[in-house]
Amino acid sequence: FLDETREKGGALIVRLGYTWSDQAGCEPSDFEILLGHVRDLSRILAQYDDIVVAVEAGIAGPWGEMHTSDYCKPEYMNRILRTYLDNLGPRIPVLVRAPGYFCKFAGTDTAGLLAQLPFKDKYLKRLGMYNDGYLGTWWDYGTWAGDFTRERGCQLLKSCDRVPYGGEMAYVDKDWIAGNREKCRDLFDPEKWNIVRDWYDVQLTYLRNIAEGGHTLAEFLKNELVFDSKKWAYEGMPDLHEYDGQNMNKFVADHMGYRFVVRDARLPETVKAGGKVLIALDLENTGFGRMLLPVKSAVVLAQGGKVRTVPADFDFDLRGGERRRVALKFEMPRDLSGAVGVFVRPIRFANAGMWTEHGNCLGSVSVK
Repeated sequence: FLDETREKGGALIVRLGYTWSDQAGCEPSDFEILLGHVRDLSRILAQYDDIVVAVEAGIAGPWGEMHTSDYCKPEYMNRILRTYLDNLGPRIPVLVRAPGYFCKFAGTDTAGLLAQLPFKDKYLKRLGMYNDGYLGTWWDYGTWAGDFTRERGCQLLKSCDRVPYGGEMAYVDKDWIAGNREKCRDLFDPEKWNIVRDWYDVQLTYLRNIAEGGHTLAEFLKNELVFDSKKWAYEGMPDLHEYDGQNMNKFVADHMGYRFVVRDARLPETVKAGGKVLIALDLENTGFGRMLLPVKSAVVLAQGGKVRTVPADFDFDLRGGERRRVALKFEMPRDLSGAVGVFVRPIRFANAGMWTEHGNCLGSVSVK
């Protein structure tokens, strides 16, 4: 499965578990056996760090969701997390189910944890969160508990660098829409809470059920809420006017992770064969998150049926909401004979009409 995912250009967020149901107590009674499974499977996943975006710590409890299990106690879970981190390699982050696991791993309380931001500890720097009660209530169905409020959660996740955040929206009853306004602050009322800024702060990357038919929250976002860039405006928000009037479900689905938009491209009119070429791009990442997997950039040159791919120097490392001028640098070949590269996981800029059979079309130049 891992080989097939790599071959087809896919990417994975992995969760290990002994059961994918509400059944508890399926873990081995010998904790050392469980640690052995974590260690051995992590070493396999480490060989696929080009496609494994992150690992949800899981393994303990129903659905591997880190609850209803003695192994979720700090004396066990801290060893599980350390075993993941020691064996997954330096690039793959590990996600925990709730912020309390951060505190227990760091051996401190909420205030002590937040005082350490941004993390410098090699283990804490690779920890992130997944949230399987997302948007269910103001507290995301217990995800934010005690003094670890939603505001503090945004502060924590905003500082989690190069770590994805997501999970799934809570499975709630249809009465939630009316009842939520009485139980807690309304997440979707911009006068009380700017949920769009929330998505950028936490760097929302994935929601497994955003497109699930019949899901209460997915349908609510689709049928009840319309995106308005002025209504949810905040200082530093990227240019999102293209989505004004779209339903909120589509807005969320399209902006999870990275979403690169070229606002301007400046190409030289004439370049010299064999010479250095620089293309200046005004690039904006309107997505909530950033590029998390390794990237190789190249320029595809086409003329008269001939196509050639040449390596290029280009920086895709923009945070969600960031906009800046970036340089695309390469050397113009003296002819177009040569192999054409095969892109198994191309990055498609979001501009309408820009994607072609060869990649993102930036324009044309004359070659001397």
